[in-house]
Amino acid sequence: MKSTTRADLRRSGFTLVELLVVIGIIVILSGMSLMGFQRVMRLRDDAKTRVQITLLATALDGYKATYGVYPPGDGGPTSTAVLRTELFPAKGAADGDKVFLPDLAPTNNQGWGGTGPVVDPFKNNFRYRSPGTRNVSDFDLWSLGHDGVEGTGDDITNWTN
Repeated sequence: MKSTTRADLRRSGFTLVELLVVIGIIVILSGMSLMGFQRVMRLRDDAKTRVQITLLATALDGYKATYGVYPPGDGGPTSTAVLRTELFPAKGAADGDKVFLPDLAPTNNQGWGGTGPVVDPFKNNFRYRSPGTRNVSDFDLWSLGHDGVEGTGDDITNWTN
């Protein structure tokens, strides 16, 4: 039977340097996957915002078809508050009342109904201007994007630049 010596025991494990290299590689790979995940989440929020702008635009077109004009909006931070009162059903609304966009609370965490400005997936208020300055015959509807600053490249709009 062979006996183990101290030298044999020292050689059977990993060195500290080897462990640090492996941990460093794991940290680098984790950081890269986290950056990719954040990018995917931002793309998801961009897509949700585009869908919400399309839904609001369709509801505004229905409003104009009924009343002949779009509701007024000045493009300010609270400009979409008027959309809540004009497009969405009020609590206790009669069946015959005009509803241009039903409450989507099950599919949209904020819901469309309620009070105050309509909020985008980035937790910024949508902006609404009627008559529009970009869409002169229609209205302007936009989100400030993930940075919350107007006029930057990440703004999502209902017009083409």
